[in-house]
This record gives sequence, C-alpha cells and structure tokens, in this order.
Amino acid sequence: MNLRSDCQYYGEWKASTQAWCEERLCALVKEPANTYSNAAYIIVGIYLVSLCRKIPLSHLHLLGFFSILIGLMSGFYHASGSFVGEVFDYSSMYLLSIYFLSMNLRRLYSLSAQTLWILALFLLCLSIGSLVTWEVIGSLLFGIQVIFALLIEIYLKKTKNVQVSYRPLLKGCGLFVLAFIFWNLDRSRILCDPNNHILNGHALWHIITASAIYFIYQFYSQFEFKNE
Repeated sequence: MNLRSDCQYYGEWKASTQAWCEERLCALVKEPANTYSNAAYIIVGIYLVSLCRKIPLSHLHLLGFFSILIGLMSGFYHASGSFVGEVFDYSSMYLLSIYFLSMNLRRLYSLSAQTLWILALFLLCLSIGSLVTWEVIGSLLFGIQVIFALLIEIYLKKTKNVQVSYRPLLKGCGLFVLAFIFWNLDRSRILCDPNNHILNGHALWHIITASAIYFIYQFYSQFEFKNE
C-alpha cells in the first residue's frame, strides 16, 4: 500500500485491497487525480442520457445512468481509499459489464425483458457476493464478464445473418485496451509519480474508458428489442 505511516484516516473503515501509484493524502480526498478524473464518466453519462431523449430504445437509457453511477462510485472509492468504496466501485462497473453480457445473450437467445432482468440481477448479486467474500477478485470478475460478452459477439457475427456495423465496437474496444495499458503501467509503478495529483496512469484509465462507453452506446443503438 502506498500509505503514509503517520496518517490514520480510515476510522472504522477497512482499507481497500488495491493502492495505485498516487500517494494517498491525509485529507478528505485521499487521491485527488484518481478522484476528480471520474468526472469524465459523469459528463459522458449526462450526454448519453440527453441523446436517449431522441432514441426510443429503453435499454440505451441504462448506459447513461450506469456511466454516471460509475463516476460517482469510483470517485467515492478513490476519495476514501476504503474497501467499502472499492465494493461500490466494482459494483457499478459490473452494471456495465453485465449490460454487455445481457444484451448479447438477448440477441443470441431472444430472451424476454423479464428473463433478462432476472438474469442480470442474479449475475450482479453473484458478482458482488464473490467480491465481498474473496475481496481481491474485483477486476478479474469484470474482465471475465467482458470477455464472455465479446465471445458471444464473435459467435453472433459468425452465425447471425444480420447487418451490423462493428466500427463503434472496435473503437470502444480499442480505447479499453489503451486504457488497460495505462491501468497496468500505473498499478505496476512503471508509469508512476506518487506526488502527481493532477494526471496519472489510473486517471487516464478513467478518462479513456469513459470515452469508450460512448462508442459502446453507438454500437448498441443499432439493436431494437420487442417488449422493451
């Protein structure tokens, strides 16, 4: 953990399982750069919510709200440096990965909206329960869900004779890969200045993945489901 030994600021909260390059301060906001960079999610989310007013697809409305929620929960996580915040952060991320997975399963099996909600709720509860139990598997669970969603997408492309533009999805995935590089460089302390509280590798992860959500929105705006 990148913590100052003379600073006891957790109170009764347990510290998070992960610490990033940015040094945690003895302040209300422990990681300024990692906290304030989450504004990117909120900005993108508000923009997507405004776009949804012109597109009568209810499933798209979720993406904007999920993006806003990620910004708020991730901001709380980095501001507090607590495991409670970490759980809220990953839980909001699971909303996004489960959205990808659920939408693709719906396209694959023509699932009803009710069945999809039950499945999504089950996956969310299972993910949060696993995170609270094993603590250190937050990013692994998120990655597994995204990979399964992409595998289903590949299967759909090969088996379904449907005209779909994959350009937005490729742009979104490309941004996620770029963001993941910065995420790892920061976590491994390769690209690291602990005293930089303005912009660092993990802050870039927030900004770039927020941009990726916009392209994911563009991709899923191509699909209209019955009984939404």
